[in-house]
Amino acid sequence: MILDASFTYFYLGESLKTSIASLALVAVLALTACGGAGSTTNSAADSNTTQEAPKVPDLTGAWKQSNPNSEKSYQQASITADKLTIEWVSDGGNTTSIY
Repeated sequence: MILDASFTYFYLGESLKTSIASLALVAVLALTACGGAGSTTNSAADSNTTQEAPKVPDLTGAWKQSNPNSEKSYQQASITADKLTIEWVSDGGNTTSIY
């Protein structure tokens, strides 16, 4: 059996070597085409685009929280440029507590 296999190899030697070399070349080219070149291109494209900074919403004003369980108690807030005040309101506005 070993003799037959080696005889077949030497008999088909040149065409077998050519086939293996061609197959190896195709495999190397296919792997090169699927390589990391695409990710480099994407990284370059991402670095060229600039992202706009998100805008901070303006919350300045007076706020009132509605309470469906009680019309006499709720929370209200006052927001200025440098101060936030939150009040607990009860007894229909007769009692307030700063939070």
